[in-house]
Amino acid sequence: MTILASVPDRDSTGEITLEKLPVGKLSFDIRINRDVNMPRVLRIKENFKADALGVITVSKRIGPRGAATYVVIDGQHRVRALTLMGWSKEPVDCRVFHDLDLAGEAQQFIVLNTFAKPTVLDNFRIRVVGGDPLAVEVNKIIEANGLVAANVGTRACRAVRACEDVYTGRILRGADEDPNRLQLTLSTLVGAYGYERDTTHVTLVAGMGMFFARYGDQVIVPSLTEKLAKSGTPGTLIGKAKSLRDSLNYNKIGDATAQIITNIYNSKRRQQLAEWRTAA
Repeated sequence: MTILASVPDRDSTGEITLEKLPVGKLSFDIRINRDVNMPRVLRIKENFKADALGVITVSKRIGPRGAATYVVIDGQHRVRALTLMGWSKEPVDCRVFHDLDLAGEAQQFIVLNTFAKPTVLDNFRIRVVGGDPLAVEVNKIIEANGLVAANVGTRACRAVRACEDVYTGRILRGADEDPNRLQLTLSTLVGAYGYERDTTHVTLVAGMGMFFARYGDQVIVPSLTEKLAKSGTPGTLIGKAKSLRDSLNYNKIGDATAQIITNIYNSKRRQQLAEWRTAA
């Protein structure tokens, strides 16, 4: 291993060195990286230019027996492309962070990807690892409902931005922060539809969050859950919301979804909630 340069000053991240490391010694940790985009990896491989490779940013971790591993923080698609090209033994320039914990690695990922932004979901998951208070609390509620912040899987919850908006109150003008609102939103959807692919579709999370933000304690949740379950699948509600949005020119599909949920809840009830458009 050749040390090309050493940064003499230490900041909160600890020592940083520039070293040449074999591609095969670089590893990955899904907790601090975005999902792999294989088409992107293949594009890099097919259009590879050595002088455009740049520097790979890694974190040097020391195991319990003193063995070092180098985990990629920034540059995983380039490293994966090099691996496909058979470059495992070839050395590449690496910016090496020393003494970072997992939260520090996650924070560095976010800093390094300010301009080449990861997806909302990738960013959320890495904020959770980095200890961001809002992301951590929202993730706890997601997991408490048997879900996981992920792109794929029967229990995947992709609508993490909508979840944060429901939690903070950004989902509806005038709403305050309320963790229980997100809990009610997810538990009602899961209770009505189970772990279907579209149970936590952004349309449904936003619409249900708006519904609870407006009506709150007026809602008898078991009754709503039962009526939703009998009204069709998640896809049925999404389709109706899209049609209503187009016919009434709603700015947000969440508004249309909330109106449909209100209508379903009010059906055959003596004491009805105020009609959605006039409830505010």
